[in-house]
This record gives sequence, structure tokens and C-alpha cells, in this order.
Amino acid sequence: MCDVATGRELSAVQVSGKASISSFRLTPDGARLVAGDDWGGMHMWDVGSGELLRSTQAHRANIRRIDFSADGRYFATASEDGSVQTWDAATGAPAGPLLPQKGSASKPDFSPDSTRIVTQSSAGTVRVWDVRSGQLLTELLDHEGASLNIAAYGPDGRFLQTFATGLDGKRTVRLWAAPPYGRGAPTPAWLLRLATVCAGRRLNNEGRIASAADEVAKMESLRREIAALPDNAPYGEWARWLLSESPKRSIAPGFSITPAEAKKLADDLAGSSVPPRP
Repeated sequence: MCDVATGRELSAVQVSGKASISSFRLTPDGARLVAGDDWGGMHMWDVGSGELLRSTQAHRANIRRIDFSADGRYFATASEDGSVQTWDAATGAPAGPLLPQKGSASKPDFSPDSTRIVTQSSAGTVRVWDVRSGQLLTELLDHEGASLNIAAYGPDGRFLQTFATGLDGKRTVRLWAAPPYGRGAPTPAWLLRLATVCAGRRLNNEGRIASAADEVAKMESLRREIAALPDNAPYGEWARWLLSESPKRSIAPGFSITPAEAKKLADDLAGSSVPPRP
């Protein structure tokens, strides 16, 4: 490891035994070097002194990648054994349990707030997990056998993008709604009432399913309650979108394009002789 400005060597490190370093990254602050070896070991050194801070057997096979969260709090190792492990970047201790994949694990990507991580596998599947608990937060997002090239969070963390190449060479891009993050808060009461109205049925005090037609009469008061929610209230943006009666309502929260504009764009692309860029 060398100083970029002067080229002066700061320290030299080496893994023990027969293992070879297969991937390595500096922490965002440049203070530590993290490396993975071809036997699945994870190692962390102090850059200035070369002191080994942590060395542990993380996986059962070669570590292909090491990726950091945007704030530098965590990093993840992805292995050919089909697993991803999240780590505390300050201590080198595991941040959560091992995250299993179907097929060799590819590049993981942290959400912008570092609370979630999306993982992808060579089998063409994607999963979203809670970083600290390791809880699986989505069903399997499947590109139906296509080879995944990219699975990443959008800049605001509300959507996931997957980019894949099929066996026929056709490339496809898909957008998925990322699971909202309520930081352990209970489900808002207004959301439960809205779900009742939309379902059209409810459980009465005797535990029997009854008509919820009387609930529809409460819609206006529910609209006022939702309109008064703070901008960052969990699920609030989705509720305001769902209840919007504007003819220019977007196709989904977070988008500006309307259904009519989306249809026109799809028709234009379908009639074009030049295929769209992926």
C-alpha cells in the first residue's frame, strides 16, 4: 500500500497459508484495507501500520467482490459458494447473518440509507434483506432465467433496477418497488382503515366477515387525515397517490409520467425501427 501523492510505501500485507488474495478494497476513509481470499477468508489491516486487525473464515469458497455502503458503515463480501455476508466496517465484525443465494453470488448493493441490501445471483434472481437482522424483505425477484448483469438501488432508495441478458441475447431492464422502511414502527391505523375500505369487507365484532359499505362514507375524513400527514410519513406517498383523482396522476409514486404518456411512449417505441437502448 502506497501514498498516492508521493508513491511512498506505507505498508505491505500478506495472507497466511496457501490462500491468495482474490479481491480487496480500501474503506472509504482510506484507514483500513479489506481483502477476501480464494478460500473464503476475510482479512482487515490498518493501512498505516500494516497491523492485521481481523482475519476470519467468512465463506466456503472464493470471495468475488467486496462492496461498501454509501456512508462507509458496512461492507459486504460476495462468494462463489452462493452467500453474501455483511460486516461492520469499523470493527470487521459480522453485521448480520450469512445471506444465502441460489447460484454464485454477484455484486451486492446497499440502499442509500444503508439499512437494506439487495443481492443477486448467477441464477437470475434478486433478494432484498435487512442489513442488521438478515430478514428477507421481498419475495424472490426473478428475471425468469436470464443472466443478471445489474441489480441496484435507485438514488432515492424507492426503486430497484435489474438489468439482465437472456439466452437469446435479448437485454431487459425492470424496475421494482423497494420495500418501504418504517424503522420498526407499527402499521399506521389510517393504513388499516384504507385497506378495509378498498377490500370492501371487514370483520365485525362477532368475528364474521361483513360488508364494509358503511366504511366508504368515512372516505372524506380519511382523505383529510392522509393529506395532513408529514411528507416523510411511512406509506404516506403511496396513500396520497392511491386516493388521487387527478387525470394526470402518475403511473406510480415516484414517477412523473402519466399512464397516457407511458402508453404513447410504448406505442412510439413499438412502431420504431430502431430498438431502444437498454
